[in-house]
Amino acid sequence: MDKQLVVLITGAGRGLGNTLAQIYLSRPNHTVVGSIRDEKAPGVSELKASPKGSGSQLLLVKIESSEPGDAKRAVEEIRAAGIEHIDIVIANAAISPPIVSLETVNLDEVVDAFKVNAVGAIALVPSLPSVTRKFR
Repeated sequence: MDKQLVVLITGAGRGLGNTLAQIYLSRPNHTVVGSIRDEKAPGVSELKASPKGSGSQLLLVKIESSEPGDAKRAVEEIRAAGIEHIDIVIANAAISPPIVSLETVNLDEVVDAFKVNAVGAIALVPSLPSVTRKFR
């Protein structure tokens, strides 16, 4: 059997992350680790039911990108599942606040978007090993 390629995709519950997860999962010898926020989201069911290539598997972990420490907890869950390395990381999770004029912008929505889109991705990186090294 060829070496298993391990791909971590955040935001795999819908949109681009979901599509990328399905594409990688359809290839042979791929382990797709998809981060999701809501186990009951329609995209999650679709991802679970999507065709898998020979030797491929799916592991879903919950990561709330706006929560400090959630990525680290998810990495522990990944390790517990027996995954010892990650080859590709696609930090895709994001939210988009409504586009409005500066006079009417809701600063809480801007801060929430910044937490998920910027801080969440930054928090993910130190929680992961180098993509070319095994977990320590």
